[in-house]
Amino acid sequence: MKKFGFDNLLVSDREIFDAIYSQKQKLPDDKLLEICRNYGVFLSNNENRESICHFISTQVSDWNKLKALLDSINHDEKNAKTTTMQFSGAEFKYFKEAIQEIAPQYVDNQMSHAGKGVNKYEVNLTTSSVELSNTRLIQKPLKDQKITVEKNGSDVILRFDSEEVLEPIINNIIQKVSGKSNGTLKSKEVSLKDVKISDYRTNFFINLIILDDNRYQLRDVKKIKLHHSKNNKAVELVKEDLEKEEGFLKSAQLSGSSLHTNDLYKGLKKLGHYITEITWHVEDTKDKKLLEINAGFLNVKDCSRFFYDLKCYYKQNSKGERYTLDRHKFKDNEKSIFFKFFDGFLYKNFDRTIEEYNNSLVVGDE
Repeated sequence: MKKFGFDNLLVSDREIFDAIYSQKQKLPDDKLLEICRNYGVFLSNNENRESICHFISTQVSDWNKLKALLDSINHDEKNAKTTTMQFSGAEFKYFKEAIQEIAPQYVDNQMSHAGKGVNKYEVNLTTSSVELSNTRLIQKPLKDQKITVEKNGSDVILRFDSEEVLEPIINNIIQKVSGKSNGTLKSKEVSLKDVKISDYRTNFFINLIILDDNRYQLRDVKKIKLHHSKNNKAVELVKEDLEKEEGFLKSAQLSGSSLHTNDLYKGLKKLGHYITEITWHVEDTKDKKLLEINAGFLNVKDCSRFFYDLKCYYKQNSKGERYTLDRHKFKDNEKSIFFKFFDGFLYKNFDRTIEEYNNSLVVGDE
């Protein structure tokens, strides 16, 4: 309440208007449009900010309702997760045709689709879901979703939000493409459920944070989550815990083999723990930004349903001496460029992990 300048819940239309109109960084236009959609009104993306704020101020009769809606939107944004699938044996145009064919089935979801250049096709839609609280069912606010089909070398990448509500749509697209490709379609998902040795599950993440590009330099690890299959227990280590062990993952990579002499890691390894999620920072040496990336598995026990997201970036101070603590949101096109690079490296790392694990089994049988 105080950050919006309100001393009580009884506020006028003008007070609501002034409060949301002035919060351009915390409440950008796209977030305001999302609020409108949750009031049942779909405004044009070209609508000016003043008109959008005026509409919201006339609809809100209870500040708590608006605050609850904002909290929900911010929660979804903070916890955004992206899933990816890689396909071979099917032409890019088959995916476009499949989307065009199934679109009429999702009129209620306001589905729209369009090409973004020669090698990219995007689907935008709105979904809603119901979740169970302790006492009742709660209808969650409408949420914008995106599905992206992109040609990446000889493969096709399908990238979408990690939401169960999207699974029927994704399966529908894949089924259509499979029919068009006459049985040649092959799909690949990042999953380590067939990798039974915890070391290889951890090594997948250790290699992932070192993005194979001179442009991105690892700076630190913010947080890791670990799991133990047998006792089904999770452990979370934040930056302060890692720094006690002289950098843990960071020093392990920058100095080569120090991970294997790290007391913390040796203790976890001995107990059978493996990494299931990691948040780390890399420096974009070209654009002079510090990027925060998050990746992990939704199903931690068998390491399936992989997700990732580019959370935010930090700018350098005016003298270029250090990075500030203010978090900045990426534009959609900036995320898209990074995701294309990340997808390419992700699947190379995944293939290498599986190959090394399979080779270890062959050696063990000899």
